Amino acid sequence: MNELEEALRTATAEVERVLAAVQEGAAMPDAPARATSRLLSLACRAYAVAANGRRAGEFAQELEMSTSEACVAATALLRSQELSPFEFGIWFVASESRGQVANLPGGGTPQDPFCT
Repeated sequence: MNELEEALRTATAEVERVLAAVQEGAAMPDAPARATSRLLSLACRAYAVAANGRRAGEFAQELEMSTSEACVAATALLRSQELSPFEFGIWFVASESRGQVANLPGGGTPQDPFCT
C-alpha cells in the first residue's frame, strides 16, 4: 500500500467514526459542523479529480449513500455555488454528452458551460 492509499484509508476510517457518533445522537456543535462542510468540500475536489475522464455512470455507481443523502448534499453544493437547478441541468447534460463527470478543480475546462 502506498502513502496515498494509507492516507485515504485513515481518513475514511475517521469520517466513518464521526458519522457513527452523529448517527448515535451526538450533538453537532457549530465547530464540527463547519469542519464537516470543509470535509465535504475536500471530498468533492478529490472526487472531481478522480472522476474526470471516466464515464459518469460508472463512477457514480461506486457512491454509497441514500437518495435523500445525495439530494441533501447536492442541494447544499448547488446553493454554495449559487447555481439554479436549470443551470445545473445544462451542466449535467453537457458533462454526460462528453462522457465525463463535472469539472476539474480550479473552474473546469474550456468546454464546460460554466467555466470561470
